[in-house]
Amino acid sequence: MHGTLCVVSPITFSLQFRGHVAKAGDGLRKEARAPGCALVTSLTPEGPAARFVWASGDEEAFFESKLAFQDERRFEEEGRIVFGPGNALRISGRGRLAPSADPELRQGTVVWSIDGGDGHFDDSSGLITSNFLLSATGDLTENQLAVVFTVVDNRRPAGG
Repeated sequence: MHGTLCVVSPITFSLQFRGHVAKAGDGLRKEARAPGCALVTSLTPEGPAARFVWASGDEEAFFESKLAFQDERRFEEEGRIVFGPGNALRISGRGRLAPSADPELRQGTVVWSIDGGDGHFDDSSGLITSNFLLSATGDLTENQLAVVFTVVDNRRPAGG
């Protein structure tokens, strides 16, 4: 982009995706959906208390990815998050999946780099962190927190 001015704007979002995980070759495939929501955290004498407040009537985001395991716990993940027709983020990263304190659940975490996207997210960058729970029956609850930089103005400088 030599000789081009880029004005970027950060977008921060938190979504809770719910869906399923299935075996796919030597790895796993995730598919999940999330409505618009807000994570509300209160600080109490007993510690933090948190809940999601769902936005009624909102569109849903769709998340899909493939996990390729390097060993029993470590994996690489690639996928996309779709925010409506023509607007998607491409993501890739490394994570870990391990047993949790609940014998019926495994807990995982991953940090994804944003590898661009489509539509509004063309040429975007940033990071997304995910903390997820996976049940023995394949149920998935995935909490994502993102800071995405989108290009809002991309032009050549005057006189250049």
